[in-house]
Amino acid sequence: EDRASKSYAVFLVWDNIFYQTRKKHVWGRKSNVRLGVAQWQMRQFKSIEELLHQVEFFVDTVSGYKADLILFPELFNAPLLSRYNQEDPPLAMRHLSEVTETIRDEMLKMAMTYNINIVTGSLPQCVEQKLYNVSFLCRRDGTWDAQYKLHITPDESECWGLRGGEE
Repeated sequence: EDRASKSYAVFLVWDNIFYQTRKKHVWGRKSNVRLGVAQWQMRQFKSIEELLHQVEFFVDTVSGYKADLILFPELFNAPLLSRYNQEDPPLAMRHLSEVTETIRDEMLKMAMTYNINIVTGSLPQCVEQKLYNVSFLCRRDGTWDAQYKLHITPDESECWGLRGGEE
């Protein structure tokens, strides 16, 4: 019966019977966290700058929704492995770990610039000649923390020589 749409429109109302209005907290603390998760499509990157450009796209987009945190996937920088010797995967992963600090520092800058906390996904990191799979929390206040992956997959261990953290 809608003449403006020539009867092609639908007006739909759904009352959510489970909706509850939010209660105000006495101390004004936020009780809900807005989280964005990057669905990363693996693709070739010619440089770290190209990878970081793609990372910044996600950070910019998710921060535009006033999110509190964005999470990147495990080993999202793996396409950069193609820049290294494919005949020796553990050595290639060690070379990739040489750019981990740069990636972490750039993502920390993005966290401050875009006012969003960033979980970097996991990146290879060499500590005392041992290779670990580490995820960083880059906070919007300019601080960061690291969490070593506890349960390394057999492929990570056998193919790349990655180790698990202990706590």
